Amino acid sequence: MFGIDLYHTAILTGETILLSLFFLFVFRLQRVVGIGLVYAILSMIGYIQVYLSSTVYFEIAPGLLISPGSAVLFAGMMYAVLMFYIREDATETRRLIFAMFVSNMIMSSLLMVYDWHLDNFEIVNPNNSHLSYMNNSAWVMAVNTFGLILDVFLIIVIYEKVAKLIKALYWRIFVAMGLMQIINSIFFMGLSFWHSPEVFTLIYSAIIGKLYTGLFFSAFVYIYLRFIETDKFKPEVLPYKGVFHSLTYRQKYEMMVEEKQAVQRQAAQALELNELKYQTLIRMSPVGIFLTDATGYTVYVNPRWCEITGLTMEEALGNGWLDATVAEDREWIVKGWDKATVESSSSTVEYRFKRQDGNVTWVLGQAIPEVDSEGTVVGYVGTITDITLLKNFESELRKAKTKAEEGERLKTMFLQNISHEIRTPLNAICGSANLLNDNYFSAEQKDNLIDIIQTSSAKLLAIVTDILTVASLDTGQEKTIIRKTALNGIFTELEEKYRQMAEQKGLDFIIQPGLSYEASLIQTDRSKLLRILSNLISNAIKFTNEGFVQAGYTLEGDQLVLYVKDSGIGIDESLHEHIFDSFRQADTHIQYNFGGTGLGLSVVKGYAELLGGSVRVDSALGKGSVFFVSLPYTT
Repeated sequence: MFGIDLYHTAILTGETILLSLFFLFVFRLQRVVGIGLVYAILSMIGYIQVYLSSTVYFEIAPGLLISPGSAVLFAGMMYAVLMFYIREDATETRRLIFAMFVSNMIMSSLLMVYDWHLDNFEIVNPNNSHLSYMNNSAWVMAVNTFGLILDVFLIIVIYEKVAKLIKALYWRIFVAMGLMQIINSIFFMGLSFWHSPEVFTLIYSAIIGKLYTGLFFSAFVYIYLRFIETDKFKPEVLPYKGVFHSLTYRQKYEMMVEEKQAVQRQAAQALELNELKYQTLIRMSPVGIFLTDATGYTVYVNPRWCEITGLTMEEALGNGWLDATVAEDREWIVKGWDKATVESSSSTVEYRFKRQDGNVTWVLGQAIPEVDSEGTVVGYVGTITDITLLKNFESELRKAKTKAEEGERLKTMFLQNISHEIRTPLNAICGSANLLNDNYFSAEQKDNLIDIIQTSSAKLLAIVTDILTVASLDTGQEKTIIRKTALNGIFTELEEKYRQMAEQKGLDFIIQPGLSYEASLIQTDRSKLLRILSNLISNAIKFTNEGFVQAGYTLEGDQLVLYVKDSGIGIDESLHEHIFDSFRQADTHIQYNFGGTGLGLSVVKGYAELLGGSVRVDSALGKGSVFFVSLPYTT
């Protein structure tokens, strides 16, 4: 495939894996036999790789010459040096570099001596051994020896630089070694084979070969550091300058100072980070947070605290927050807070803030002491939670409970009331009916009994009608029949109906229509409008002992305002909003003095709203009353 010799490629891969396993074994074994084993192995491999790099090449693909010595042995040796540097200290790394340099220098010198001996003296070669190796290996060995210092320097420097940019250990190793081996291939191959016409082929072939085997060597170094020698491996960047020379005491002192300053900077950064996280939590908290000193003096509030109270941070500091509390709460808040600070105890209270817009905010305030390492109280940390909705809900519950209790009371009163109101006409009806059967009564007396029965029946019918009407209004079943109705005609009918009743009490009964007959024709439900006015007029006559009762209407814009005015007992202003409730009368003594069920005004209100209008009262106790019914003027 693409002209690649897969057989030789597989062998090259196998050699790489085998050498990697060998190095892993050696580095693991040195923990038992000592570091000298690593020195010896690396020095021996250095000699072998030079021999193979100068003599043995395989054509893996057209124009791609790979040397096992260069791509496998040399690359593996450099990876071993890097692994040694990462897992050992600078002193041990320096010893290894010196050992490799000295052994290569000795080997280069010996090869040059033997090469000179072979070139200048006649030799005897009984076994016909091939001696051409001596012609080039001495020079290659010398180049490799001096290049070793450059290679090691590049390994350490490049690795330290790359380590600051790449965090992943595998790619850090591969990139650093790849850059070093590209430089090495140019330097080593260029100087060793500068006279060869294949020098450029050898350079780029060496780069490709070393990068290929580097994929495997990097993996084995990564595995060894991460999973085998985890107790020694530290991912921090090492100070590579200590590898090349011994440090003076001053330099060691400066390094200690630098390390101390680095630790202090890291601690300061960690403290700053924690402070930022703390501030973020405070700012994002859904509750208001405040901090005080040991005396309870406020020194900080978060933005949510300001939102709840309507105060700025500057206004809240010290005891400024107290000025925004409701005056009725302020005294006991101060006493409770002073007691908590004196006793160094926690506190939980509910109190109110009065905002600048006039609204009142209920809060649940909680505070606990903040102590130092010696247990001394240095301040208080507290929160406030907006419980306005909860308090409003509690208030509504109390109102609902009061209303329910009031409704129950009114219901009981109504039942007592209605039983009396119903029994009275029923007793009159039943008693008069029984007396009609008595032959001792004259015709005139029987006529009086019949009048009593008719009057009581009408009263009983009115009570039952009011009860049914209120029930129908409450359930929304009451319907309207809208038709053309003469408002003046209704008032004429009311005058005929109630004039005699008013005159019997000595009252002036006045009717005042506000429009002509034609103009008084409106679209409305006649029976309901008649019922509204009838209830108001009958009430006015009932509760007026002297003076007058006046009924009429006026046109105000597009509204007809009907009114019934009297000079009666009047109604206390505090009861105006209740008299239109079902089963409700202005005062309890009214039922005993005047009777009634308390349903009349409830029917008036219900019918007025059903016709698209409203009802209101203007009255004072002892000064009479005026009831107004506003209806749309629709012709």
